[in-house]
Amino acid sequence: MEHTLSWVIDNFSEKNDEIRTANFSISGCEWCVCVHPKGASGSDHLCLYLQVVNPDSLSLGWKRRASYCFVLLNQSGKELFRSPEESRCTLFCSEILSWGYYKTLPLSKLQEKGFLKKNKLTIKIYIKVLEVVHQGKSTENEMLDYGGFQIPASQLALLTKNVIIHDPNFAVDIVLGFSLISPRPKKPKKKKKYLEKNGEG
Repeated sequence: MEHTLSWVIDNFSEKNDEIRTANFSISGCEWCVCVHPKGASGSDHLCLYLQVVNPDSLSLGWKRRASYCFVLLNQSGKELFRSPEESRCTLFCSEILSWGYYKTLPLSKLQEKGFLKKNKLTIKIYIKVLEVVHQGKSTENEMLDYGGFQIPASQLALLTKNVIIHDPNFAVDIVLGFSLISPRPKKPKKKKKYLEKNGEG
């Protein structure tokens, strides 16, 4: 079952610090959505992520595999950003409480006059929990596969500075203990150079 949450942020341009939704419950645990209106860790883009809250209330070895999608809309309902499909099945556990997007909309775009009508930003979140484990073995040694890289969940939790795991389609940034997915920028195509033969040997 897919769950949908709609979050309207008024006076968005005046916000500086992290903003969170009220906690909501899905599949036996509490969640919230967080946004950094001025970016995170030096980023020049809006930062957005989904987080499990109150993990201490859950049993040892708990985990949730979930797909989620963020959609940013202006006051008129115009779609400004939609997260890509890399998040279709993501592991949340005691070692990895948060996943999200390091780069959504450029801050410069959000600050343009008239871009956000009535200075309101609407965030729609679609969440579908695909697997629920209430109690089981510790997940600290569970391996995560990203483009051929096998990474223990516990290693992600230990990182406190930006780490980019190279993949053809996306990057995972570990920033201050939460995991952020940012689309991998496409490389410009190289123009083929054609050599003209002038007939000389």
